[in-house]
Amino acid sequence: MIIKPRTLFLGNGINHMEKILIAGGTGLIGKKITEMLDKERYIIHILSRSPRTDRDNIRYFQWNLDEQHIDEEALQVDHIINLAGAGIADKRWSDDRKKQLISSRVLSAQLIQHGLEKAGLRPKSYISASAIGFYGDSGDQKMLEEDAPVDDGFLSKCTMQWEQAAKKLKPLVERCLIFRVGIVLSRQGGAFQKMLMPFKAGLASYFGKGDMHYSWIHIEDMARIFIHGIQRENMHGIYNAVAPNVATNKEIIQSIKQHRTGFSILNSVPRLALRLAMGEMADVVLTSNKVSVEKLLSTGYTFKFPQIDLATQHLLQDH
Repeated sequence: MIIKPRTLFLGNGINHMEKILIAGGTGLIGKKITEMLDKERYIIHILSRSPRTDRDNIRYFQWNLDEQHIDEEALQVDHIINLAGAGIADKRWSDDRKKQLISSRVLSAQLIQHGLEKAGLRPKSYISASAIGFYGDSGDQKMLEEDAPVDDGFLSKCTMQWEQAAKKLKPLVERCLIFRVGIVLSRQGGAFQKMLMPFKAGLASYFGKGDMHYSWIHIEDMARIFIHGIQRENMHGIYNAVAPNVATNKEIIQSIKQHRTGFSILNSVPRLALRLAMGEMADVVLTSNKVSVEKLLSTGYTFKFPQIDLATQHLLQDH
């Protein structure tokens, strides 16, 4: 049985505050979700590897993937959001790094699964991040949630195992949701910051011909979609989480150039140079994905940043 706290607000009777656990809550998306959640409606549990100080209605709990340990009290919640996973483009893909990328995703789901089983808890929802890397290098083909991967590259293999681990929680929750996340654009880190780096040297750099389709999403929309998933009780299964207007790599760079102050020259970085510099990890930036978001739109979600120009203009304000 889940412990559900009730808080009395004078004049409003009894108002139920739901509890949400965020695994990976200290990362880019997790921080934004925490920031955007209504603090009068939700109590937030965040899993961390090291001790942290609680603040307001945010409580921190420890877990350890290697030892498969989790604080049971952390799991006494209504909803679980799992964003945990080592950064896909943080380090070159050695064999050990590939294992770590997969295990950090699979073991986090397993630890939550075993914790719920042991405690006999049944949350309302389990919402897991996944990635559009699931589809492989799909080129110009518009990919729907039910489509199979077009190749067996590492990104696809990693994402398939990630989703399989998430699906094992289905019997333990009322509903299981998986969001296949696109390229998240944020000033605080990730892909967008890497795109901005050449601009400091006066270069607006795209890759090869720049014709790879990038299914991107603004960080605010990304956080709002996870919150939308919590609040729409009829949502379950897999949804692509990308902006409705896909842009090419070159179009995104041109949009940054247009909205960024300062001089820059548009230039192409050869694909071969990327392969030499990054090895197999170059797949992260050279893969083309044109992903459909019709299924998410059908749930009533409205994007705040549907076009790349709106997103880059907002992200580059005061920069």
